Parts: sequence; structure tokens; C-alpha cells
Amino acid sequence: MHRVKVSDVGQKGDGVARLDDGRTVFIDRALPGELLDIKLFKTKDGALRGTIAEVVAPSPQRAQAPCPHYDTCGGCQMQHMAQDAYRAWKHDKVESILSQHIDEFDLPDFSPDISIPAGTRRRVTFACVKTNNKIVMGYHKRRSKHISDIHECLIVDPVLMRVREQIKPYLMEIVKDNRVIDVFLQVLDGGIDCVITGPVGKDKKGVPDFSVQEACGRMLHETDIARISWRMRERAEPELLLEAHPLFKRAGALQVPVPPLAFLQPSREGEEALAQAVMNAVPEGAKRAADLFAGHGTFTGYMRDKKLQVDAFENDKRAVAALRRAGHAQAKEWDLFKYPLDGKELSGYDVIVLDPPRAGARDQAECIARSQVPCVIYVSCNPSTFARDAGRLIEGGYDLKTIQIVDQFIWSTHAEVIGVFERRVPVA
Repeated sequence: MHRVKVSDVGQKGDGVARLDDGRTVFIDRALPGELLDIKLFKTKDGALRGTIAEVVAPSPQRAQAPCPHYDTCGGCQMQHMAQDAYRAWKHDKVESILSQHIDEFDLPDFSPDISIPAGTRRRVTFACVKTNNKIVMGYHKRRSKHISDIHECLIVDPVLMRVREQIKPYLMEIVKDNRVIDVFLQVLDGGIDCVITGPVGKDKKGVPDFSVQEACGRMLHETDIARISWRMRERAEPELLLEAHPLFKRAGALQVPVPPLAFLQPSREGEEALAQAVMNAVPEGAKRAADLFAGHGTFTGYMRDKKLQVDAFENDKRAVAALRRAGHAQAKEWDLFKYPLDGKELSGYDVIVLDPPRAGARDQAECIARSQVPCVIYVSCNPSTFARDAGRLIEGGYDLKTIQIVDQFIWSTHAEVIGVFERRVPVA
């Protein structure tokens, strides 16, 4: 047992302290200024970590976690911090990350942060296992293979928790004994999308057999599930098993038919906040726009509402096909990581909306920095890669005019950032 005083909270939400011998230790769910008795262990990567045995002197920022599963569930990370302190910590964390790549003179004042409330997450993935003739369905405990069987989750749409209970009897017939599968659920217009990942049924190969098909058929007709798909492993493309009717998503003027396991913004409320911020930043009089990493057209649809001509660039062929079926002929299948738009390809656009995955858009930002595009609106789910790319845009002659945080991931270390850039220096 070691007694330590916590000096800070790191960017991953862990408390940071030093042992008497000078070694740094990271402590789950610890807060600045706390005096703790901890047990030490090392992770596979060699990092020294601690678990709290006793809070000797708590921080005034410490709060009672609102979720009864917080101690055993690996989903949320920051429920032990009082709400005001949590919001201030997340803002300061983002500001610190940005300042590592952006000079303080180039960083504008932040627009007011937007916090999306709990109970709005429209997608969830439950780990599921059948043992002792019982279905355990929940989340993996942090840094563990243990599955916590939860009966409520404060972050997700209550509809999904109701559906979780509805489908348990059917999963009894689908899941193999002692084999873990994942069950993905997403609320869409017209019903719930369900994708099962992992070996199922009685077939030795784990592929859907007649018993699985029969159970899925009853699930489709007797619960709120509208579509069921399956895949053997993560990253494989889902195979449609049964569908009551097509599922859609509204994106401004577009009604997009959504394929199984579609990646959407995690909540309707968050999507609307991001879309509104983007639309407010579109320059008056803009006529042509490029939506890069367009996904299923979240921003494309709203820009079409503004009568802009929008070219939507997206690598996911299923998303591109969905946009085209929705009537957006300017959807282009394009790998922007391998072939970033450059030179003539960028000429003529009045505004670029950039919404890359967590890896950011380093090469694409490099190309934009050499372009004449007047306005760039960058939506990012990773402040670190946003800061890196923003630094390159600023070096290339853009001003960062506004910056805003949208917290779609309550009680986590993640945050969305929206930055609006305007060209300051014409490219020679």
C-alpha cells in the first residue's frame, strides 16, 4: 500500500501522483489535491498505475457518481467529478491541447461550450455472453474482459435500454454457450438497427443457421428491432439477415437510407448542434461547397437546404451509395487519405467542411493550406489532430476565427471541436 497526493488530472482522466522514489503513477478516478492510499500494478505497456484503496482526504470536486454501475462498468470515466468541475476540466484540457500547436496570438476566444445532456446517445454496443443458462449483457469493466451486467445506463437513449431487455430471450437462442458476442443497437428513423458480431447458433463454424434465422424472425416481429445483420468479426462488412423495412436518417433536405452499422453522430442533439454551428459559419453568398469525409451527408443535407451546390467526398462506398439513393448525385467515392484534394480539385469552392475521423486530415490540411479556398470549417472528434492540422492551416495563411467545444461524450475524456478558418494571405 502506498500513500500519495494527487497533483493533477491527465488528459485521459487519470489522477497523476508521484511516489516517494520519484516514479509517476496514474490513478483511476482520482482528483487533484486528494490524499489517497493506493495499490500499485503495472500495465502491459509498462506504465505504473494505481487503484484507490481509501480516499484519506477527498477533493471538494469529488461527487457521488449518479450511475449505480460506475464502480464496475468501463463505460464512463468522469462521474466522480462534480459537474461544474468536470466541464471546466474538459474545456481546459482542450485549450491546453490546442496551445501545443497554435500560438496564443492565433487562438481566438472560445465560443460558449455546448454540452449535450445524458440519455441522448442513439447508439450502443453491448458485450453479451450466455453462461449458466443466463444472458449477461453490458459493458466490459475497464482494462478487463469481465462483462458488467447493467440494468440501466444514464448516457444512452432509454429506448435502447428497453430494447436490450426485449431481445434477451431471443439472444438465448442465438448466442453460443460461453462465447462473447457484441450486439450493436442504433436508433434510426423508423426503428432500431441491430448488428450481431461473433459466432452464433449451433453450427460449428458459428455462422447463422436455421435456429438463428428463426429466432431473429421472431425478434423482428415481437420487439422494436426493425433490421438484423450479422458478421463474424469486427471490421467485417455486416450481412443482412432480416429487415422489416428500410431505415432512414434525416440530414437537412435529405432522407438517407442508412446501411447496417452506419457510423452517425452519437446523438441527434449533438448532430443538430454541430450542423447549426457549421451552417452559421458558411459565408454569406457562398455557392459551391465541398463536404470532405461526408459520411451519410449530415452537413451535405443542411448545405443543400441553403441552396449550395455540394460535392460530398467519402471513402465508405456504402455511405456514398446511400447518398446517391437519397438523390444527391454529387456524392463521390474518394479516399482522401490516399488522394487528398489538391490544386485544381480545390479551385472554385467557396467553403470546405472538413469532418475527418480521429486520425485527422494531415495531408488534406496541407493541400488546403496551399489553396485559395476562402473558408474552411473543421469539425473534429480529436482535439490533438485538430490542433496539428489547424497549425498547418494557420502557417499556410488562414486565420482561426472561431473555436467551440461540443461535449457529445458526457462523463468521458472525449470532446468535439469546431474551428472556422478564413484565408488571410493569398497563395502566390
